[in-house]
Order: sequence, then C-alpha cells, then structure tokens
Amino acid sequence: MERLAGIFWRIRRIPRLEAAIIEIRRNEISYLDLPKETTSTECDVITALALTDDGRYYDTLGKLTRHEAALMNQLTKTLQMLHFIQGERPAEDATVIEIITDPSKRSGSL
Repeated sequence: MERLAGIFWRIRRIPRLEAAIIEIRRNEISYLDLPKETTSTECDVITALALTDDGRYYDTLGKLTRHEAALMNQLTKTLQMLHFIQGERPAEDATVIEIITDPSKRSGSL
C-alpha cells in the first residue's frame, strides 16, 4: 500500500511539473522583447517557441512523458501484484473477515 501511495503521489505531481517546465521555457524566450500586454495569439507563439526550443535542445517534456509512462507501468504491475496476493488469500480469511464485520454470524468462538 505504501508503494501505491508513492506512485499515485508522483503521478499527481506530473501536471504541475509539466506546467512549470513550460513556464520556465516561456520565460527563456525573453529575447523576443514583447510588450507587457500580449495577445492570446502572441502567447500561443511564445508557448510554441518554448516547446520547440525544449524539444530541440533539452527534451525535458519528453523525459517527463517517459517518466510518467514508467510510473504508469509501475502502477499497473503493483495493482496486478496486489490483486494476485488478494486472490491467493485463503478462503478462511474471508470467512473470518465476514464474521468480524457481521455480528449476527458470530457463534461464540472462531
């Protein structure tokens, strides 16, 4: 369960990391000397240039995407392992759990 929590936490961070990377790359496009009030089209151009620049020289977003895919694979394997372990649980465990959770099935001793 601790492993699952760690994987979920790391996966949830990815959109914020992606946004931060894009913002950093956009700020690096400072050589364009744009006015303070930019139109949405100009913002789109800045973002496109930033993404192109990242892909050409750094590939930070590509690396983050590969990291996300690896985390998703870890998540899938961990969930499969958990499902397998739960399936291997002896049937008597299920009976004990049922008796504990349903007081009407108690017969005085387990």
